[in-house]
Amino acid sequence: MIFISSYFEFVRLRNFLKSQDASFCLLGEYTKQSDISRARAWFFQEKRKIMLYTERAHFYHRYKIRGIQNLIIYSLPERKEFYPEVSSV
Repeated sequence: MIFISSYFEFVRLRNFLKSQDASFCLLGEYTKQSDISRARAWFFQEKRKIMLYTERAHFYHRYKIRGIQNLIIYSLPERKEFYPEVSSV
């Protein structure tokens, strides 16, 4: 899972992964609920290797993400309480 604090970085990384034909799914603040449920299931079932997760999505929903083997914090959270929440998922 890759945790990203800003939407601009999220879009840049999403576009890069698309250009590389990477196996990834998205969990952002503008993602529809049905797409979020599908992405979480794909990630847990290892049908997608990478999940992009934004800080704003975490702020509003506090999703429990199952199936994380490696956590990459692309940019540190702006709210200090998010770091332990995300790293303990």
